[in-house]
Formats: sequence, C-alpha cells, structure tokens
Amino acid sequence: MAHPDSDGGEFSLATKLTRFGVDALKCEFILLGPLDQLVLPDIDLPQREDELWKTTCFELFLKYPESTAYREWNFAPTGKYASYWFEDYRSGMMPMLYDRMDIWPERTGNVRYRLDAYIQCSDIPTLLEGQVGLSTILEHRDGSKSYWAVSHPEGKPDFHHSDCFGTNLGAPSRA
Repeated sequence: MAHPDSDGGEFSLATKLTRFGVDALKCEFILLGPLDQLVLPDIDLPQREDELWKTTCFELFLKYPESTAYREWNFAPTGKYASYWFEDYRSGMMPMLYDRMDIWPERTGNVRYRLDAYIQCSDIPTLLEGQVGLSTILEHRDGSKSYWAVSHPEGKPDFHHSDCFGTNLGAPSRA
C-alpha cells in the first residue's frame, strides 16, 4: 500500500519472495497502472550503484533473527543494484560488494511493469528466519514520489523502521 502522505494514484503493487536452493532468493515486484506517469528509465549496464532510492527503486530488507542487524538490497529499473549491511536502525552501514544479483525488468505496454531480482548470498538461510520487508519508491513524472510497503510507521516514509518489516518467512522444512 502507498504511504498515507504520498499519492499512489491509480497504481497497485504486488510483491513476492521465493527461496531457491540454500542461499538464493527471487524477489518479484509487479506494478499495474498508467506507467507513462512514472520515471522508468531504460535498461543500462547492470552494475552496483549507490543512492538508487532517489528515483524509482524496488527494495528488499531482511532482518537477522534476535538481532538489530539487517540487510538491504536496492534494484533499479535500469538493472543497477546495491546491497548494504546495517548494524542497527540506519546505523553501522557497510556496502556489501560480494552478493550476486541479476535483475530482469519487463514492461508490458503502458499498464504492467515487472521486475524480478535474483539474489545469491551466504546469509540467506539465517536471514529467512528473521523478518522481511519489501518496499518500492515510485518517482512520478510530475516530480512527486509515492512510497509503498506492506505497512508503514507513523510520520514520514521510512522503510528501515521496524513497522515496515513483516513476520518471518520461517526456516525451510527438513525431511
């Protein structure tokens, strides 16, 4: 849902997180609405880049169980990406340079946009026992932004806030 202080317009957003093997995840973001109203740049060279959140960006947060530490991944429509580790709420940030990521954006006409992000990271088994947050920033062509998450804290949009983290995904069952 869009943050109450930002206008989500005619858009709807669905997200899904799927585990692959021991240490890989697929994040799906499906956006429906009048895409010509958004800043959705063309695909560029896939590479790491900071400050992707300044424009349209899809994000995944995974919090370590029984800890204040968490990880953040950013995925841009251009194919650029970033990954960070935080010691606590917005503090102790370190870029994570060794995660493997592949991003596949797909646009269907002017009404459907899908971005699939594949992450391979040795911390995935532990992180999946913690809390998860999937969020999105949409930059509109008029210069405004809308902020999307399953839930939002009171006040300004803040995806790092614990209110944006949902329940854990649980450890995989073992035979």
